[in-house]
Amino acid sequence: MSLPRMTAPAQVIGLLLVGILLGASPLMAQEASQPSTALPTKSVRRAVLLSLALPGGGQFYLGHPLRGTVFAATELTFLGLAAWKYRTYQETQAPEDLQSAFGVFILFVGTWAFSAADAYVSANLYGYKQKIRMVLQENTIGMLWEVPMP
Repeated sequence: MSLPRMTAPAQVIGLLLVGILLGASPLMAQEASQPSTALPTKSVRRAVLLSLALPGGGQFYLGHPLRGTVFAATELTFLGLAAWKYRTYQETQAPEDLQSAFGVFILFVGTWAFSAADAYVSANLYGYKQKIRMVLQENTIGMLWEVPMP
């Protein structure tokens, strides 16, 4: 019994993850000196690297399990769908299957990057008392996001 052959996108993703994990370990070991503030902090670098290495990892690190679960499910779904579409292309050699696989892979990369950006912003806002409320005025409905500055 032989092991299944890895597809080219899977090899690239595997190499990226190994590179990120190897590059992250010395960075995570370093402690950045933080100025003393009353607000609790989380490492921005660690949040972003976890988000890049593990789907939803940065969000879980920052205490957002629902957001982490949504990102993980979305990224893994797009990645699995892209692999399935690429395998279909290998069997059929139809150009539309390759285009479909590439399109879904681009969705995966976009979600992966958005997850890292979300972890970056959330880590920078960690500890701030945020309020989101609905604003109803004459002829206007809107959302207001308040982040008080220390």
